[in-house]
Amino acid sequence: MEENKSRDVEEKRTESGFITKASAYYYDRFALRAAIQAIPGLGSSLDTMMAGLGAKWQYNRLEDFISALNKRLSRLEQLGKLPSVETSESLFDFIMQVFDQVIRTGSEEKRKRFANLVTNQFVNKLDWDEAEAACRLIGDLSDIHIRVLQKSIEVGESSHFLEGLSSTFAILCNQAAWLK
Repeated sequence: MEENKSRDVEEKRTESGFITKASAYYYDRFALRAAIQAIPGLGSSLDTMMAGLGAKWQYNRLEDFISALNKRLSRLEQLGKLPSVETSESLFDFIMQVFDQVIRTGSEEKRKRFANLVTNQFVNKLDWDEAEAACRLIGDLSDIHIRVLQKSIEVGESSHFLEGLSSTFAILCNQAAWLK
């Protein structure tokens, strides 16, 4: 019990440190802050948001994504199907692209899709270029666009001009049966 309390305190310090560093980074950019503050009517609100709230929102989004990814990978581990992952430059580039997209989206659904994408990439070991393309696709499309694509896959419109794209999208983004 005491160990959990100690861990919670440490996590809060780490979270606070990250937010503080991100805010300090923006805070120290005087020229940028002055330019933003000069925007009529909106500048001071933007400055306040970017100096503190923006970093907190990004952190919360990343934390939500990591929690979703952890659930999926823990489930795989319970089933004895956790794949080994080799550290590589391609993996680094892919994960950085995912993190960049995750912190930019307010959609919880998209963050779950990114977690599915990463999990499925580890399990299926598809080409890194395809995984990065799927990441960009998830980032660029709205939730409603993705739902339309998923419905078209379910209906089975195999003669559709997006046939190849939709099958790749299905493999990389849909929650696999073993995760349900």
